[in-house]
Amino acid sequence: MNAREAEGREAAPTAVVVDSQSVKTTEAGGPRGFDAGKKIKGRKRHLVVDTLGLPIECQITAASVQDRAALAPLLKAVHRKSPWVKMSFVDGGYQGDEAQRAAFEASRISITVVKRTDTQI
Repeated sequence: MNAREAEGREAAPTAVVVDSQSVKTTEAGGPRGFDAGKKIKGRKRHLVVDTLGLPIECQITAASVQDRAALAPLLKAVHRKSPWVKMSFVDGGYQGDEAQRAAFEASRISITVVKRTDTQI
């Protein structure tokens, strides 16, 4: 029995959550860039988790890579690993018709942008 089944869920997820995190790095090895939105020089982790928070895919890029540019390769990798995933939830950083269309064509995973409200911190 896997962790999803222990929680009373199907073994295979059908929905995922996508987000990224910019982290500072030193100059030693690996991709590195500047995330102007967060004022961080380093790398960006693009992470896909199921609705229980269990990781499905993680990709590392330079911090200068926009979230929407990383969406298509990220969801394509998710589709290869978990072809039963049909829906993804993303934040406003992944907005953009062209990026969403490319991601859908690469993975056949629908994309729902969840916007922050004024009452959320």
